[in-house]
Amino acid sequence: MTRNVSVACNLCGANDTRYYARSPEGQTVVQCRRCDLIYTNPRVRTDAAAGSVEAAQEELEKDYGAEQALYHARFADRLRWILSRRPPPAAVLDVGCAWGYFLDEGTKRGYEMYGVELSPQTAAFAQRVCPRVHVGTLETAPWPECSFDIVTLWHTLEHLPDPLAVLQRLHRLMKPGAQLFIEVPDAGSRIARAEKERWVHFRPSSHLYYFDRTTVRALLTRAGFTCSQMQGVRQGTGWGDLLQRLGLQRVTHGLLERLPRLVTAVRSQVMQLQQRGETDVLILSATRSR
Repeated sequence: MTRNVSVACNLCGANDTRYYARSPEGQTVVQCRRCDLIYTNPRVRTDAAAGSVEAAQEELEKDYGAEQALYHARFADRLRWILSRRPPPAAVLDVGCAWGYFLDEGTKRGYEMYGVELSPQTAAFAQRVCPRVHVGTLETAPWPECSFDIVTLWHTLEHLPDPLAVLQRLHRLMKPGAQLFIEVPDAGSRIARAEKERWVHFRPSSHLYYFDRTTVRALLTRAGFTCSQMQGVRQGTGWGDLLQRLGLQRVTHGLLERLPRLVTAVRSQVMQLQQRGETDVLILSATRSR
């Protein structure tokens, strides 16, 4: 049985919204009048919740499976950023670790890596490179409080039904002074505002929240973090869905296996031309402040 469930704003708790956009499938996205957070409302709920999770996971896996070399390149770049702020030894928790590409890159650089992944099938793949992957949600994870020096959420926060609760849980799992690294689509970018429903990150069925610089900073503050750095970057991956629609996914997957550096370089140049140097993704670091 499918039903629509209205939700309050996750940032300020208000039930006062204005229309923002609608997906081709009819899902409505609203914006809070009080704090400007953008989110899918109402939410589609079904009795077969697990089936819905698997369906959303399939969408992610299309990108991950087709773009393995691109994800490794992106995560290597993100790790250079983290290394400059908190070098190993350090215990690192990756929330929403998917196929484990970031776990693999972190292990190579000397970090003690841990992961959380909801999909058992995807988690099994991640466990091949890192055995410390918890299958399930963060709420069911076995780790005690003050376990981690670093926590990462790479394009995970926007998928969570209750991002504030997850950040509060992470606050308890992190050591005093530990660092949090997040990457999310930037709903405040010129591209997002101009394209709205046509924006590549506009996916209301799986992207439940759309953050900009102000709302993500406010959410972190409310969860007990101090944001120390935030910057915009160009979309580095997520080409799989476009390739699928064009019927080119299999061809590009073969090229990625044979010539990953060439395809990654071409991909980067195409994105730069498309976006004219503009950004539509935010990466940020924050510190457990209390």
